[in-house]
Amino acid sequence: MITITGKKVAVIPIYDSPVSRGGIIKPSSYDYKRTIQRFDIYGSRNLSDHPTKIDECEDKDRANYLIRQFENRGYVYVHYKIKKVEAPIETMDAGERCDQGIVKYIGPLVKDVKIGDYVFFGGYSGTLMKIEGEGKLIVLREDFIECIFKEEHLVIPGVYFQDTHGDYFEVTYEQVMNVIAETFTLMNATVDVTPSIPKLEDYNVR
Repeated sequence: MITITGKKVAVIPIYDSPVSRGGIIKPSSYDYKRTIQRFDIYGSRNLSDHPTKIDECEDKDRANYLIRQFENRGYVYVHYKIKKVEAPIETMDAGERCDQGIVKYIGPLVKDVKIGDYVFFGGYSGTLMKIEGEGKLIVLREDFIECIFKEEHLVIPGVYFQDTHGDYFEVTYEQVMNVIAETFTLMNATVDVTPSIPKLEDYNVR
């Protein structure tokens, strides 16, 4: 659990690559790299053995800590060598930058959104964080939130589905569209629908 301050919210990102087009644009075939200073730890078990690499890290203090740990475990000739290496940088391409998510934490001054709201925000808004035990969160100011999605199902009167228990329930527009989409997927074919234009007398206007 984390604590959010002021008028900020922490959002669980929902990635929708075909829709979310903000963020860092990079060719998908190109790997971004950075040069880092790596500390390779060397040591040996016996005085007669040549030291070999036994660990590595990216921090001098961590390297000194590892040296002490290996010495306590009986290693000899323990030391580190600094090596310049290229490491990949994790970047998100334009299709991965998120602009929607579910609010998980809110600050004490937040007024218009609440925990559990499905919200939309600008693709460049907020700070993406990776927190142990939490996963990915985007922290942003409440006023960066563009809108809150309120899901309301449109019931189609006179149309019903039957569940596995034999009970009937009213069909929603969303359910019908899901059935149609699934049907076209199973058919693995494109269907051209050219409905005729209804005439006025076709409607019951009485």
